[in-house]
Amino acid sequence: GAGEGVEEGAARGPARSAVRLRPGLVPRPGTSRLLSAAEAVPKRVAEALANPVCGALGTGVRPDREAANTAPAGGRFAVRGTSRLMDVHWSGHADTYRDSAALALCEGLERLAGLRDGGPGRIRAARSALRHPSVDPRECGLPPAAFFDGAPPHFAPYDEDLVLPWLWGWSLRDERPVLVPEQLVHYRLAGPGPFFAAETSNGCAGGSCVEEAVLHGLLEVVERDAFLAAWLGRARLPQIAVDGRRSATTLHLADRMRRGGYRLRLLDNRIDLPVPVVTAVATREDGGPGALCLSSAAALDPERAAESAVREVASYLSGFPERTLRNLDRLRAMAQDFSLVRELSEHAALYGLPEMERHAAFLLGPDERSRPSAAAFGGPAAPPAGDLSAAVRHCRDLLAARGFDTVVVDQTGPEQRAVGTRVVRVLVPGLLPLDFGARRHRAPGMARARTALRSAGLRADDLTAAELNPAPHPFM
Repeated sequence: GAGEGVEEGAARGPARSAVRLRPGLVPRPGTSRLLSAAEAVPKRVAEALANPVCGALGTGVRPDREAANTAPAGGRFAVRGTSRLMDVHWSGHADTYRDSAALALCEGLERLAGLRDGGPGRIRAARSALRHPSVDPRECGLPPAAFFDGAPPHFAPYDEDLVLPWLWGWSLRDERPVLVPEQLVHYRLAGPGPFFAAETSNGCAGGSCVEEAVLHGLLEVVERDAFLAAWLGRARLPQIAVDGRRSATTLHLADRMRRGGYRLRLLDNRIDLPVPVVTAVATREDGGPGALCLSSAAALDPERAAESAVREVASYLSGFPERTLRNLDRLRAMAQDFSLVRELSEHAALYGLPEMERHAAFLLGPDERSRPSAAAFGGPAAPPAGDLSAAVRHCRDLLAARGFDTVVVDQTGPEQRAVGTRVVRVLVPGLLPLDFGARRHRAPGMARARTALRSAGLRADDLTAAELNPAPHPFM
């Protein structure tokens, strides 16, 4: 339940940050969730969270009736940044509007938790002055020096003497409290600075218990690291047969995309970690606008990873050609000058241009490399079925064997606690973080961007900085 697993008020002190993984948490069959989204957010809760009078998540949930492939729904709320109000969007993608609305509200609760501040328990100090174990921001990635040229005054380059606010988290590997820069936990650019990076929601996840939230946050961190390692290194990934033993949902969505003129590829995106990561890539067959769209997903079951990635792509494709034509001049300017890519939405939108497809050509290999998923993912045994804590330990141990820690910070606020939801931020210092905006990218400056493919046996030597893919990623 909401009051177990990690002690309430984790930000107030080291003793309260502990994450105790409990046995016997059995997920619903075929999932890694204890409850469905509709069970987690029943109708009365949904109406309280999103309504035009006092909705914490905005004025309501809006279905997208024009979508062709799925039944998406979403909403938005505004938060105050350093200089203006910022719109925060949340959405869900399922086969019915009811299920999509429930998923969307779960995402909205996660967003709200990530955008609050750390509260009164923060410690303000330079890392060089801390007397407790702490996460090194340099291991989490720092933006290039050019990022700070002309940046707003609340940004400052990191050094060990920069005074920052810190929150207490918990090292799952070392089983001890650890201090984490607040801006790596809560990503709203407001409150006490300075800020050494523009963080995103990478690794934020919710669940009906802390173990569930940790598992999904950890899988997201692994997924995005794997995708970025492949993208930056232009890795040629093995294809997985689309028409093999897929779920009914995956086959249905693949057929809808095919009827809409798109070819779907599924790629085994594992790099040097055996956790299943699948990237779905859809390309327009006739070479017209709305050219390429992709998404990645990680799950302990590769079929669930494939279905999740395909669903994201199918949802985005609705209206993609029209959106591309509507923004043609702006997108073509970005294609000529990547520094003009500044917002999350612009990354995926840019690859609506047919001329951008060449930057992703390494992902579009021939069909003869396809394998059934059983062959592709026939590696190490999965963790014991039916135990969320065992799944978390399995992933933690895989990372620890490669020298990575797993750090968890509780983000749960009063709104989440009131509806029985827990939200956490999971950090794995050293894995590649996903950023949006060409000037903000931290991953290219990290050692793992150059070493991951060699570590995986996908090339003989490390990449040089000049060999890294300079094109903005197309991630949604």
